[in-house]
Amino acid sequence: MQSVNSGSQSAQNWNPNLGAADLSSLIGTLGKLQQQMPYLVGLSRGERRKLPKVGPLTRSFVADALATAQTNPGLLPRSIDITGLRSRADTLDRLGEVKRTLAQFLEKVDDTEVLLASEVYAAARTVYAVMKTPAAVPGLKERQDRLAVRFARKSKSRQTGDNSTVKPTE
Repeated sequence: MQSVNSGSQSAQNWNPNLGAADLSSLIGTLGKLQQQMPYLVGLSRGERRKLPKVGPLTRSFVADALATAQTNPGLLPRSIDITGLRSRADTLDRLGEVKRTLAQFLEKVDDTEVLLASEVYAAARTVYAVMKTPAAVPGLKERQDRLAVRFARKSKSRQTGDNSTVKPTE
């Protein structure tokens, strides 16, 4: 079994349950987060591609340039608002913190989804296996056939795209 270790939780008592009311509350909370950040934008792939890439070296460059501009106010034309630029740089740093926190949260959501899917799939395979035994409840043949589709193998002619008829040898 997979390791479920989140603080005091153990695999034996791990029983996640996200009810409809909880889901609605979570979606509402995410909506409130978006309202707190009305400046968030959505870029198309093309727009994103056109923008310069800003990694750690560029961020260091930006910080040094802003520090230089702040200590030498006569260096820049008056049309450039150094206070506004500093505010944007600070917001950029804070967004990085938000992004890291959200990334950790999303990783946990993803891991939980993977684990739940694995457990549910394992249980479904058990149901299917039991349905194939003589001890299965009569009258489930149609359902068994529907479940069997998941494990049906494609014939070689279907896998390769060969539509010719193969005659059996005698």
